[in-house]
Amino acid sequence: MKDIDRKIREALAEDDAELFDKLGAQESLPEMMASVFRGRPLWLTVIGQVFIFAFLGIAIWSVFRFFDATAVRDQIFWAAAFLYSGISVAFLKIWFWLEMQKNSVIREVKRVELQIAQLARRLTP
Repeated sequence: MKDIDRKIREALAEDDAELFDKLGAQESLPEMMASVFRGRPLWLTVIGQVFIFAFLGIAIWSVFRFFDATAVRDQIFWAAAFLYSGISVAFLKIWFWLEMQKNSVIREVKRVELQIAQLARRLTP
């Protein structure tokens, strides 16, 4: 795989090689998480993160209230609140990770587009 990357870099012009290196670099986990906040639906990501922390707070609060409850009915209510908020946190986290994966896929597609454009430029008389 490294040999192919080296051949592609040699074939690219100087300005395109910089773009190829930028698109081809593997991002670390913090960079991937930050890239979700640089996307187009920024407001949706921020709202999702607010809901994650809100549901996490509700889950923690429900656990304490569950152990303080004396009636079985109250314990069932707080257990259900904990389960609902825990599942909500899990779903929102999965959505967040899917957004990170989407950004990675888009970066790879852009990389392929750049390679195709370079090939088309060389093949056009």
